[in-house]
Amino acid sequence: MTKRKPDPLWDVAVELCNGGGAGPITQSERGKWNKGLKELRDAGATPEQLRAAIAVYKRRNKGCACNPLAIAGQWGKLLAEGRPSIARTAFIDLLARWHDIPLAKQHELASQISLPPLSQTMIPQAGTPNFPAENFATPYMVSESLFLLRQALALWDKEQP
Repeated sequence: MTKRKPDPLWDVAVELCNGGGAGPITQSERGKWNKGLKELRDAGATPEQLRAAIAVYKRRNKGCACNPLAIAGQWGKLLAEGRPSIARTAFIDLLARWHDIPLAKQHELASQISLPPLSQTMIPQAGTPNFPAENFATPYMVSESLFLLRQALALWDKEQP
């Protein structure tokens, strides 16, 4: 038996689609898998994107057959739903920097940019537990907090040697 050429997308599909590492068994099933994986490769899919898309597909389609052709048929929608927005990712990065600033300095920076009292903002204070971006109700709240964090961190950066 010859060893097959590495195929990361195939490996992810085998691992996650049928569960337990069971790939296609029949010729028609294998044809669906190959067609779906070709479409995904043509779309530039990565193994990480495929993992995220399969997770979303399974969550939205409980009990439905999961195969690469089904994933490829909804690729755009699954990909969009499976990745964090750019704003949320930027917010999480900025929030990590904000948490590194001492609480007293956070209050000073907030007053310099005319922030309302920190307890009334969407920016968590130092010492609070991790504050996942999913807790934000709207994209507006994320972008508003992102704007405020950027202003405060710009002031902080100017003060650093």
